[in-house]
Amino acid sequence: MNTPKLITVVITTYNRPERLAKAIASVAAQDYPNIELLVVDDCSSEDYTEALREPPMALRYLRQPENRGACAARNRGIQEAQGHWVAFLDDDDQWVPDKLSRQVEAIGDAELCLCGYRVIENGHVQVLPLKRISPQRLYRYNRICGTSGVLGRTDVLREEGFDETLVCSQDWDLFLRYALRQPLQYVAEPLCLFSDGSHGRISNSAKELSIPQIERRLRAVEKHRAVIGEECYRSKVAATALAYIGSRQDKWQAIRFALDRAGWRASIGYLLGKARRRSSASRPIKLAEE
Repeated sequence: MNTPKLITVVITTYNRPERLAKAIASVAAQDYPNIELLVVDDCSSEDYTEALREPPMALRYLRQPENRGACAARNRGIQEAQGHWVAFLDDDDQWVPDKLSRQVEAIGDAELCLCGYRVIENGHVQVLPLKRISPQRLYRYNRICGTSGVLGRTDVLREEGFDETLVCSQDWDLFLRYALRQPLQYVAEPLCLFSDGSHGRISNSAKELSIPQIERRLRAVEKHRAVIGEECYRSKVAATALAYIGSRQDKWQAIRFALDRAGWRASIGYLLGKARRRSSASRPIKLAEE
């Protein structure tokens, strides 16, 4: 009986040793039989000795010499990987036990495979009724998954990995670049358990961004402006500037920025869509179809 191809799992972590244990446990619980686990620490100031004292599976712990961000940590994992495929897992996310095996079944000769997810805190399910993701599906937004839903071929990821200059939307940037080469495979099941709690995620820190910080968050959108077109570009600018408008202290500055950069049509369209989504938020689980 042939041994299944090796999958390298890269868990990136930064100052969250208390959350890392559950992520590692979900990798150890996978029903796929041939896994290499790398934990890449982005130069944390917190001690990981206790968190890694008795792991449920063999792993390699790699510490970055300086704090360079999650993309650099993921790229380090790609370079160190020995597997045919690489799968990524954030330290606060988890997987269902057949996540890897289901994606291996689906990926075939493709370069990248994504999947649906469930939010741990509220049970919300995000699954699209698709088998492949075209680039057009990504032009306006990423409603597919984050990096914890990715399985990709190691050789191509070594050639073209994560863009370390981006402070956010790194997953969208990667997905779009690869989808422009060939459609991405997709497993329409919530195989990834995504944490959207109050701890330090990029999406949570976005609630307190200054206007210059919003500018920096738009680098990925500016990078692909010519590809996605003006309508999608303006839509993404409005969404970035107005995402947490209700909790911002500088509401009028954010609104002014959105109107100036995205225009009134995209800005009002985003706010109306946000109101519609809020009205349906009482449903704990839904099937998302764009």
